[in-house]
Parts: sequence; structure tokens; C-alpha cells
Amino acid sequence: MLSTHGWLDNANTWKPVASALSSMDWASFDFPGHGRSGHVARGETYHFVDNVETVQDVANALAWAQFSLVGHSMGGSMALMFAAAFPSRVRRLVLADSLGPITAAEDTATEQLTSALNSRRRSRIAQVSTYPSRQDLLDRMQRGNSTLSVEAAETLLERNAAVEADRGWHFSYDRRLRDVSAMRFTEGHVLDLIRHVQCPVLLLRASYGTVLRDGPLDERIAAFKDITVVEIEGSHHVHLVEPEKVIAPIEAFLSAE
Repeated sequence: MLSTHGWLDNANTWKPVASALSSMDWASFDFPGHGRSGHVARGETYHFVDNVETVQDVANALAWAQFSLVGHSMGGSMALMFAAAFPSRVRRLVLADSLGPITAAEDTATEQLTSALNSRRRSRIAQVSTYPSRQDLLDRMQRGNSTLSVEAAETLLERNAAVEADRGWHFSYDRRLRDVSAMRFTEGHVLDLIRHVQCPVLLLRASYGTVLRDGPLDERIAAFKDITVVEIEGSHHVHLVEPEKVIAPIEAFLSAE
């Protein structure tokens, strides 16, 4: 099993689930710029689709010709896109509060590009926010996401905290990850990706999540060849905050292969 994390999260997002399903062979990693991964060079930026190649690189490094993918949020989109691009390599796909990339209408391309270029200019001169203590980092995480329990926030912070003698504590992810995307897929693009996914899919739909409340969800679900939808009472990070709610359906789904 290869697990992928959400935007500004890290490999630890699946730690509680992987620990509970320790009999299964799990591997997790930090996407570039996240957690303990390195940052792109000065003057460069992050492109959303490049993370699909990162999934490919990790799987190749592990010498896994075929495997299952478990992804949350942005990581779920990367897993879905990889499964579309390389269908013969993915046995099963688990999506946690994720069902493909955020889309935009074709007539918003110029507006999107302008916004992205302005965003990049701002981030090049922005200062990294620093905090007096690690506890301040933890408090900031919970202010930014009130659904994260202290335990869940601590789990993510294990790979998301850095300290320097002359600057204090700061988040380890690259500030440029917050830049506005230069381009977005259209809904037609996402439907095309979904139709190329050949493996069985499990969608864990969080009742008060964030990703699956917008857009033509029913049309995306209908485009899959084989999908099971399980409603989970919980937030966007339910797999991390209340892992006991997702362990059974994930285990049953992955064990069926």
C-alpha cells in the first residue's frame, strides 16, 4: 500500500490507520515541499501535476510493479490521476474526502494565470512566519483547522516543525506551496481521468468534509467503472482524528483483492 497526504500535511496523516493495519505492507512519503522533503530551488515553483510523477518515483524506488493506493484530499487527487495514467499498476484505490482535482471553467484561464503570477511575486518577498515555541506552532495549526484534535495536530507536527537558533520555530513546508495554481483542470478533464481508472475504488465521504461538498459530485461518481461509496461521520481529517471510523472499511476493501 502506498499512501498519499493532503496539501500542507505530510506522511504522518495515515500513521494511525497504518498502525492499526500493521499486518499490511504500508509505505508513506512527504510530497516535495511538504513535511521533511526538500524544497524546490530558488526561483522555481510547484506544479500540481508534478506530484503524480512523485507517486511514480516512489513506487519505482520501492520496486512495486503493482500496488494499492490510499489517498487523502490532494493526495487522493494524485492517486486518482496516477491510477488513470498507469491503470495496470494500481490494484485498488482508496479516496478519503477526495474525488479528483478542483476544477475551473474554460473562460477563467486568463484570470487564473494573472492571479497565479501575482501570487508568485508576493511569495518571493514574503517572510516565513516564526513562533517562540513549538506549542505556538501547535496552537496555530488548531486555529487554522478547528477540527484537528490536539493528538491529530501533534501527529502532523512531528514532520511539520522546524527550529533555527536565530529565527525560532516555523513550519517546515515551503511557503511557495501556497501560491495560486497557474492552471486548473476543467470538469471534462477530470471526468476523462476518472473514466481511465480501471481498478475498484473506495470513496470515504466525510459528512462534514470540505472537498466533496462542491461541484458535480454525482457525475464524477457515475463516471467510475467500479466504485463503492461509504459515508463516514466526521470532518475532512476524519481518518486522522477518528481513525477507528475508517479502519474497518479500508481493511475490508483492501483485503478483498
